Amino acid sequence: MNARHTAHTIASSERGAALVMTLLVLVILTAFGLTLAALGMTEVAISSNWRDYSKDFYAAEAGLESGVVALRNLLAATPAP
Repeated sequence: MNARHTAHTIASSERGAALVMTLLVLVILTAFGLTLAALGMTEVAISSNWRDYSKDFYAAEAGLESGVVALRNLLAATPAP
């Protein structure tokens, strides 16, 4: 009878260990998923910043080119002294 009681105690103890292990795996997978989500959001922010930078850079470049053309036209229309 004592051996049967010991076997039952070990089985109960193992079920608790399985629950703890399952919860531990779930916590690890959740942390991994949250990390991947954060990395994805960071990549989106970096991509958005790069798009804005490129757009602003080319707008400034076009403005400079327009100013150069306007100055050339002004100098070409002005007679030499």
